[in-house]
Amino acid sequence: MIMTKLIGVIMAAGLGKRMNSKTPKVLHTLMGKPLIEFPLKALRELNPDGILVILGNQIELIKEQLGERYTYILQDPPLGTGDALKQILPYLREYLDNAVLVVPGDAPFINSNLLKEFTYSHQNSGCQASILTTIMENPSGYGRIIRDENGSIVRIIEDSDLTSGQKNIKEVNASVYIFRALALLKYLPQIDNQNQQGEYYLTDIFEKMTVDKQCISIFCYQNTPEMLMGINNRKDLVKAHKLLKEKIIEGFLDSGVTIIDPESTYIEDNVSIEQDVTIYPFSFLMGNTVIKSGSIIGPSVLIKNSVIGNGCKIYYSEIEEATLEQGVKVGPFSHLRPGTYVKQGAKIGNFAELKKSVIGENTRVSHVSYLGDSNVGDGVNIGAGTIVCNYDGEKKHPTVIEDEVFVGSNSTLIAPLRIGKGAYIAGGSVINNDVPPEALALGRGIQVIKEGWAKKRKERRKNNG
Repeated sequence: MIMTKLIGVIMAAGLGKRMNSKTPKVLHTLMGKPLIEFPLKALRELNPDGILVILGNQIELIKEQLGERYTYILQDPPLGTGDALKQILPYLREYLDNAVLVVPGDAPFINSNLLKEFTYSHQNSGCQASILTTIMENPSGYGRIIRDENGSIVRIIEDSDLTSGQKNIKEVNASVYIFRALALLKYLPQIDNQNQQGEYYLTDIFEKMTVDKQCISIFCYQNTPEMLMGINNRKDLVKAHKLLKEKIIEGFLDSGVTIIDPESTYIEDNVSIEQDVTIYPFSFLMGNTVIKSGSIIGPSVLIKNSVIGNGCKIYYSEIEEATLEQGVKVGPFSHLRPGTYVKQGAKIGNFAELKKSVIGENTRVSHVSYLGDSNVGDGVNIGAGTIVCNYDGEKKHPTVIEDEVFVGSNSTLIAPLRIGKGAYIAGGSVINNDVPPEALALGRGIQVIKEGWAKKRKERRKNNG
């Protein structure tokens, strides 16, 4: 079946007062994504002719987050959902033959499959409008569907305007609607604000249409009512977090990933994990992270926006915006900062910090070292306590360490610096000049031994009482 031509509308102008936050409600994050990204993704997958995003007085902040791919419409002042949708009427004159699919910006579990089902149902009904509903055992906070004796819609009553008897109704409004554009142009201007809140409720449009004997269909979705859950406060956000976390982890378990303790594991929505990866407790995988087959992650790891190659082992460490090739070992207590690239078979050991550096194949940075703005070759040994001094107080300078260099423990390498292939740096050296290939560089004070000095000192102290 060919789906009717669509215009998508995201309702995101509400103040979100119950979140008690300076951040717009739709920018609060759920498993690494702003809430509004979830319904937007569902709409995009329907390939509508356009998506209109209705926003309130924080429009610039949300536009900055979402980019320029949508049409943004301002509602100011905020006078209710009906007034919000009125703001799109001038735009609809270009789309008179389209259906208008209205979706709330705070509904993270709505997906494109459900929206397609809803759209097809509307299309088959031949009605002027359709309402998506569900049945909730605890419907508190949601508008209720009022039907007549024939099961037809009479009106939708918001939770705050319900009588005591109406509060027992369990069929709730999911705030997802489809209208023919011409129906919106006719009936939206007719709604008023005669209610307890003094707002223009979008739901009042259905009473206007019913009085005019217009056809309105209801699509009651009961498979998973949680899919239509809205986020009104931080408690709802916690519930949604739990539901989405379980969904993400179950998906990875089904695809061949071993997760030792799902309860203590956090995996965001954009993370990609291949089969035969093992994840130990207290692992946090965030952003656009990719973990390839055979890797062992954790325990106690944070990885964000990074690529982890096949067969890597990472534990008790933090990795951000870094790339690891195959067979790299990291940890314990390593910190790989943005711009780090570690090649195949390298080892980054305890208390090592890397920033904006390339580490060559089979190179060892095993203990208590800092490498910043460095390009390190293959087969290099970085001794314990080695520090690259890359910052002079004004700007950063590069260090190049070529293949097969041996850097002794407790060395200080002052950039800009190049150490040639196969060179040795003696332990405890301060190196501030380039070192030729195959050379030995010593940059430390000469050891002096004074025979019997300690004995004489003890005798002198004894004699002095």
